[in-house]
Amino acid sequence: MTDAVVLVNEIKTLSERRHGDKLAIQSRMVALRDEHGWSKHRIADETAVPRATVIRWLEAWDETKAKGVQVDPRLTPIAEQSRSDRAVAQRVLREAPMEQVEQLINELPKERKQQVMAAAGSGYHQARVAHDERERNLTPLERSERVAAQEAVTRPVRDAMAPFGAFGIASYLGRATETLKELIADHSLTTEVIQEIEEANAEWQTELEVARAMAGLEEVSR
Repeated sequence: MTDAVVLVNEIKTLSERRHGDKLAIQSRMVALRDEHGWSKHRIADETAVPRATVIRWLEAWDETKAKGVQVDPRLTPIAEQSRSDRAVAQRVLREAPMEQVEQLINELPKERKQQVMAAAGSGYHQARVAHDERERNLTPLERSERVAAQEAVTRPVRDAMAPFGAFGIASYLGRATETLKELIADHSLTTEVIQEIEEANAEWQTELEVARAMAGLEEVSR
């Protein structure tokens, strides 16, 4: 146990210094209270630290320890810090140039930005936040049912559009073939051009093999 006189002298020495020293003062105030049984009023009177400051620092210390986890020490109780943060935020929104306010909002994470815009009355962002909230609350069963419902709706459309897609692919391939014939006739092909064509063809052939397998044509060709 540190002598009370030593603790008081250390507090007076540190009282005009930076934040880190204020935390040291706080810990010594706690020692005076918990180890020596001093009241808050006595600590203030003996150390010449304002009574309100003593009360605030001891309350902040107790809140930190009550959390039961390793957290950074603080000099301001949570409720008072919340009021201070609110006041600062209100002052910035009320008095800062709009360019600065816009920059602050744009630098927020995407989800937080949407929430801020929704709170400010943006209809789009309100709808977006509500949608994201519904998405987060969906159960695995509800997600599976929604996927199945979407598949039931879109599958007939995709099946109906497939012939048009196939016609488009065949048309592109036909035009590519005609272009290649023209390059051959003009003697315009170079090693670099052939390499580009072969790379594109290899990618096309890979996708075509996947398509054949999905259609069950691999087994037929074998």
